Amino acid sequence: MNPLATVLALALAAWALADALLLLRREALALEIGPSLGRALRVLAVPLILGNWLYLLLGVR
Repeated sequence: MNPLATVLALALAAWALADALLLLRREALALEIGPSLGRALRVLAVPLILGNWLYLLLGVR
């Protein structure tokens, strides 16, 4: 199983559930981040993706 895809799917499911509950009150979730946090998240994404590829290539079980 792909660990990065699993984490992203769980995060998306949680977001969808929260957004569906807020829809009843005619509200919605919004994600706003500052420039420094955005830069940090982009930098963090690279080792996460590379680590995920390495995990999949090595066939770790």
